[in-house]
Amino acid sequence: MVAGAAGQTVLAKIPIPATSNGEMAANPALNLVYSASGILSGGTMTVIDGQALSVLTTFGNPGGAINGPIPPAHPS
Repeated sequence: MVAGAAGQTVLAKIPIPATSNGEMAANPALNLVYSASGILSGGTMTVIDGQALSVLTTFGNPGGAINGPIPPAHPS
């Protein structure tokens, strides 16, 4: 069963790069959310702390140097 938009609650508005195009992933075990914008072709990845509801880091991939899955970030 999938909840519709009406069943969702906005907890926070977290600023991410304007170029983000909706590529999102979540790691519930680490409580992290990843927002990508063409990361494999030179874009950016923003890592969001799901508990603090804040950006942990944003990093770029100039020239598409990263190839393959991105390893999970660990909060410090």
